[in-house]
Amino acid sequence: MRLFQALQGWFFSPDRCLCAIGGVVLHMALIFAHTPLFIAALALFSMVQSCSVHLAAIMALGVIVELYCYAPVYFKTMSLLNLSALPITLFLAAVLIMLWFAWSYVYLDCLKRPYGRLYASVWVCGSVYIWEALGIGLYNVGVLWGNSPWRNLLPSFGLFAVFVLVLSSMWLRETKGAGLIVLWVLALFMKQPGLPQTNWLSEIEIYPEGVSAHITQGNAIVGSRAKFDDGIYNAGKGIGQVHGASYKKHLVPFTEGGYTPGRLPRLLQVGPHKILLLICYDALFTDITAEVSEADAIVITGMLTDFNQTPMPKYFQKVAMYLSILYHKPTFLVDGLSDVQRFGTSL
Repeated sequence: MRLFQALQGWFFSPDRCLCAIGGVVLHMALIFAHTPLFIAALALFSMVQSCSVHLAAIMALGVIVELYCYAPVYFKTMSLLNLSALPITLFLAAVLIMLWFAWSYVYLDCLKRPYGRLYASVWVCGSVYIWEALGIGLYNVGVLWGNSPWRNLLPSFGLFAVFVLVLSSMWLRETKGAGLIVLWVLALFMKQPGLPQTNWLSEIEIYPEGVSAHITQGNAIVGSRAKFDDGIYNAGKGIGQVHGASYKKHLVPFTEGGYTPGRLPRLLQVGPHKILLLICYDALFTDITAEVSEADAIVITGMLTDFNQTPMPKYFQKVAMYLSILYHKPTFLVDGLSDVQRFGTSL
C-alpha cells in the first residue's frame, strides 16, 4: 500500500500534472495556431514549482500531437517514394522528441530563476530561430498572435509585441488577465489602414506547387523543376507577362532529398510590380524580411491534398493572414485544395 501511495504521489504530483497537460495544450496551440490554447499552456507552466529531467520529459511528450497528425502522412509519402518509411519515421520522431525535451528543460530552468518568466519569454520567442536553424518551421509563435485580437500590434512592434504578449500570458493568473486586456485595448486603437488593391494580378493564373510544368502559354505562375549544373531545384516560374523564378529554399527532410536548396531572391516581376513567391515550406520561415520589403504582394503555393485531413491547410491560411498583417502586403495562397485564397485584399 505504501509503495502504491508513493507511486501515485510521484505520477500525480501537481508539477507532473501541470507539465503533462500543459505540454499537450502547448502543442495543440502550435499546430492549430490557436491563441487561447497557447495562453492556457503558458499559464499552466507558470505554476510549475521545480525543474527536473523527469518534468522536461513529461512536458516534451506533448509532441505526440504532431506525431499523431503528421506521422501517418509522412510515412505514406516516403512509402510512395520507395524510401525506408518506418525507420525514417521512427528516427525523425525520436529526434523531435529529444529536441522538445531539451527545449522543455531550458524553459523550466528559466522559470525557476530570478526573473524567470522574463527569461522564459525570451526563450519562447528566441527559440523560433533555433527551430528554423534546425530546419523546422512549424513553431513560429508569431503566427498565433497574427490570428488573434492583438494582431494590430504586430506591424508597429513586431517581435517585441510577441514577447510582451507571451510575458503577459505567463502572468495571467496573478494579473487576472489585466495585461492582455490592456494590450487588446491598445490594439483596438492601432487599426491598420487597408492594403493596396492588386488589380495588376487579376489576369495572372497561379497554379499549385509542382503540378503545372506542362503549361507554357498565357500569363501565369507555374510549378516546375529547374536543372542547373549544381543541382535540381523545386521552382516556381513566371510565363508570359510574369518574369523570373523562385527556387524553394527550405526542403522537407528525405521527401525532397533529390532537390538542392534554392537560391535568393525569390522575386518575380509583373510589369513595375514584384511578387515574393514562397513555395510551400518556405512560407513557414522568417528569413523573408529583405525580400518582402521589395515586393508588392506575397504569393504562397503548395500542394496540400495529402494533408487535407490534418491541421496543415488551416495552418497555412493562418500563416498567410499573419504575413499580410506583419508586412502589410496583400497575400495569396494556392494550396491545391481550393481556388486562390486572398488575405488582406481582393483582386
